[in-house]
Amino acid sequence: MSFLGFGKKTDKELMKENDRALRKVGRDLDRERIQLEREEKKIELEIKKAAKDGNKDACSILAKQLIQLRKQKARTYNASSKVQSVGTQAKIMQSSATMAGTLKNTTIAMGQMNKVMDPAKMSKTLQDFSKASTKMEMTDEMSKIA
Repeated sequence: MSFLGFGKKTDKELMKENDRALRKVGRDLDRERIQLEREEKKIELEIKKAAKDGNKDACSILAKQLIQLRKQKARTYNASSKVQSVGTQAKIMQSSATMAGTLKNTTIAMGQMNKVMDPAKMSKTLQDFSKASTKMEMTDEMSKIA
């Protein structure tokens, strides 16, 4: 456990920091995408205005800008999906590590129980119980018949 930034951080703390950083990057990408959408609307209006005025050169230049802007917007979607993928993979890795730790503890507990309870003795006790149960069922059937 780290105290005031000193010492080794736990896996949970590292995962929290990683998750926080990924969410920040995702928000930054969303902000950039919104800004690009605003710019896209402005360029579309400028293209309409230039077309209305009959300025073909300005329209072609603005159309090229619009295409570049849309490509950039598509790149932000791609980057956002990759960031989400990294976050999901990190959570899966943490989950796997937690499961491994749990299985380790379970194995230790099972080993301790095997030391306390002798499996051969338990097997003999279960066989004796089965025999006694069968004998009791047979006597019960005999008493019902008689």
